[in-house]
Amino acid sequence: MSSLNQYKYHIKIETINSSELVIAELKKLNSLLASSELLQMAFFNRAYLIITKRINQAVNSDYFDNPKQMEELEVAFAIRYFKALNAYVINGSLPGSWHKVNQGLFHKKHPASLSLLLGANAHINFDLPPVIQQVVDKPLEFGNDYFKIN
Repeated sequence: MSSLNQYKYHIKIETINSSELVIAELKKLNSLLASSELLQMAFFNRAYLIITKRINQAVNSDYFDNPKQMEELEVAFAIRYFKALNAYVINGSLPGSWHKVNQGLFHKKHPASLSLLLGANAHINFDLPPVIQQVVDKPLEFGNDYFKIN
């Protein structure tokens, strides 16, 4: 573990306003996380990048009833994840349920699949509810897109 670099990358969240910028940031994070003490977060990040690309394709192909709202959700959701990483840079620890994702690296190693599942759990349970409240102004009209995403 001593060959790992200290993660110091602070994401400029205020500049991220499109799914393309989210994807670019996730790509950048892949190598930064993988070579740092946040190695376990890299497994989640790779999966998150794949899923975000797929959602972006669906948004651009008018798969959703409200593609503009889905992109807003995509961006706001990613910003919550980026804020968790920025909190690590500022405070030296990941916030909320995010801190569990990386613990396997420091205690006993767990498989990458567990890091991926812990990251998905943190992002969905810790980040998604406030994002939906922030972006979705008509919940009844959001139902179709909600089920399409799931």
